[in-house]
Amino acid sequence: MARKLRLQYPGAIYHLMSRGDRREAVFLEDADRALFVSTLGEACAKTDWQVHGYGEERRESAEDKAARMVALGLKEAGWKPSDLALRRKGDPVKIALARRLRRETTMPVKWICERLAMGSWKSVNRRLYEHRNTKC
Repeated sequence: MARKLRLQYPGAIYHLMSRGDRREAVFLEDADRALFVSTLGEACAKTDWQVHGYGEERRESAEDKAARMVALGLKEAGWKPSDLALRRKGDPVKIALARRLRRETTMPVKWICERLAMGSWKSVNRRLYEHRNTKC
């Protein structure tokens, strides 16, 4: 059975990728890669496509991204990781960081409350709800 047609509309951004079978190389020689890039350039010129990135794509897991954001938030606040356990559960810095994690990652509230030492996930969820309209 054929795949459903992709919905297309002006200004849409599509993520296209090429991969070899079983993680094999797509291009065996630099000449092949150069021909592909040239053909891609011609296609872009004819169709008004824009290429926003090409090459090895760096993927970061959601947990890695969240851990990086926590480390950055602690650095911005001038805290050490050990300070998380010493600060109040409802500390404004912790709440702002938890809000940012919920907004920018897919990490569950339980992970956030454990990582930031904020107590029960239910109380964290309530605090996030109460602060949903405040600026970070």
